[in-house]
Amino acid sequence: MAKTEEKQPLGRDPTEKEVAVFGYLKKEPLSAHTTDERLWRMAEVVTQRLQSVTVVMENLHDAHNVGAVVRTAECYGIDTLHVVEMPNPYSPNKGIARGADKWLNVERHQGLNRVIGDLVAGGYTICAADVGEGCVPMSELPIDKPIAILMGSERDGVSDRAKKLVDVRFSIPMMGFTESFNVSVSAAVILHEITQRRRSFLNEPGDMPIEKCQERAAGWLPRAIRRSVQRLMGQGVDVVEAGIRSGTNDAVPLENQVKEPST
Repeated sequence: MAKTEEKQPLGRDPTEKEVAVFGYLKKEPLSAHTTDERLWRMAEVVTQRLQSVTVVMENLHDAHNVGAVVRTAECYGIDTLHVVEMPNPYSPNKGIARGADKWLNVERHQGLNRVIGDLVAGGYTICAADVGEGCVPMSELPIDKPIAILMGSERDGVSDRAKKLVDVRFSIPMMGFTESFNVSVSAAVILHEITQRRRSFLNEPGDMPIEKCQERAAGWLPRAIRRSVQRLMGQGVDVVEAGIRSGTNDAVPLENQVKEPST
């Protein structure tokens, strides 16, 4: 465990990765407008992110369900969520999502083949939540390499095309007469088990490299202090001149980053 002379509120010694992320954030111009406690919290959360577990939402249409899946994925520390928008556009209910979409990397796709192909090329096992013949129990899903959980639409479930593309179809054990959960409940049950098993396999709370953790946390910083930035803008401060470095060290205009909906 790494030691630090900086006062930190984690109630324990921070890890080396947390120290590295905190130090990176302290160098950002906007860090002057938030507290060290907030920066440490961001460092703690980002270092618990899992990039080796992801979710693919295939054409969900109910905004409440979309918002609930997004919120669940963020709560379980998923780094990236994929949304297939044909024909239904990605539009989570903000009241249900509770701001989770601000902290989650959401990638939007216009077709299923491309996202599945990219995930397979990235080493992911594609697993579709389904019911019926040919499904294996959720407990048998492999977690020794990256895994993508595909959730089908509320009405039709996993599409026939998706069934042909995935590696595994699995089901959640049911003990009652009803054969399936609501899609958002299913996502919560699945992610609880899969993230727990994956973290146990890794013996780590998260699996993103330090550089990616720093990049992601730097992207969160303007959102974390949105109200402070808006206050500065109201006072006539040129927030563009106080731009924050992105992961590629390019200047990102803050006026474009702070336009987040209130939660």
